[in-house]
Amino acid sequence: MVALAAASLAGHVLQSLSLTGDAISESRQIHASISGTLKEHDDLERLTIDFKGLGGWVQASAGLAGFRREMTLHITVNLRSRIDVLNFQQTESFQALKDATKEGAQKILEALSDSRDHLVATTGSQTKQMRALHTHTETILSQEFKSAAANSKNRAKQPAPLRPKNNRAPGRRYLMPSLM
Repeated sequence: MVALAAASLAGHVLQSLSLTGDAISESRQIHASISGTLKEHDDLERLTIDFKGLGGWVQASAGLAGFRREMTLHITVNLRSRIDVLNFQQTESFQALKDATKEGAQKILEALSDSRDHLVATTGSQTKQMRALHTHTETILSQEFKSAAANSKNRAKQPAPLRPKNNRAPGRRYLMPSLM
């Protein structure tokens, strides 16, 4: 805002310098004239009136600049107050989020601990069942091996059944004895 006021003031100064240069040029022409009156004299009078109006505008502009500063200050104070309120609300929100996250993490850890305990208990129970099944299987196999060994001994003690001898050589044809 200050930069805008400075640019406006600089523009007014340049315009004033331009008007002053024109006025000086016209004054020289009047002075150089023989009759002392020129057609441009009316233009000079008009420029003087414009210059007076410009002076009033500069005074009004200075009043507006003061009003602008007051408005800027008022807006700045209001914005700062709003920023402070939003900062406080944001801090409270972050604290609430932090607390909720902490509670959620605690619940998750408790659930994981409970799950771990359940898995350990289940694994222990299943391990006991597997050991019992393994022991039972070993017992059955041991009994089967003993039974098979006893059967094997019993067969070894019994005489072997007689089997007919086969004196035939492979690939050779024999005639029946009655035909000979």
